[in-house]
Amino acid sequence: MRDLDLLVPRERAFDVVARLASIGYSFTMEPRELPVRHRHLPPLGRDSDGAVVEIHTELVPARPVFCDAENVLARSRLIDLEGARVRVPEAVDQLAHLIGHDRFDDHLYLSGTFLLRSVFETALLCRDENAVEQLLARAATAGLARWTGVQLGLAARLFPEYVARPSGGDLFERLQVHALMAMERFDANGRLRLFVWFGLRLGQVLRSSTERARVASNMRSPDYRWRSVERLRSRWTSD
Repeated sequence: MRDLDLLVPRERAFDVVARLASIGYSFTMEPRELPVRHRHLPPLGRDSDGAVVEIHTELVPARPVFCDAENVLARSRLIDLEGARVRVPEAVDQLAHLIGHDRFDDHLYLSGTFLLRSVFETALLCRDENAVEQLLARAATAGLARWTGVQLGLAARLFPEYVARPSGGDLFERLQVHALMAMERFDANGRLRLFVWFGLRLGQVLRSSTERARVASNMRSPDYRWRSVERLRSRWTSD
């Protein structure tokens, strides 16, 4: 597991940070290192743990009507988890978060990559037909109908035994599903798409003075440079 996402009411975010700090957690990066559209506080980690904790106060800030944090919390179900009280979101909110997370992740969106784990979770949640109907209605309102259709199409193609009612989708959605799957087969280790993403990212930096200033600030940090090199190395060497 790479990280644990916790959604908390906005007014309690720093209370949660203080509680985690009391048991050994600290921020693993400075706020200036985060992308402009980031949805959570800097990750919190500790030496004994392999994963980090990310405190979210929003889920899909670019389209709040699609997955509004306040309403997600209000609709959630309170359960006991080994003595801790936690809230589990409704299936439709879990679906909306999965799809919104991938749609507004710059690397995934620009490089033409999709996360198999997200598609598999989507397929599992699609067994709830009522949740799928609510999701499609919500996506249409939020202007995310096409991206939602593509995610459902991938789930239906890759995990047909789980999807209760596969989305037919329009021609563009079906073509995009085929294109993503073909690209995955052609560029199995993702290196070609990594080069494409770097080119697009460089274009963003060249066009935006804010991005240039942020990158310049980050490059002055030895810790940031080391993490960047490690991230590049792991992406290049893993198959």
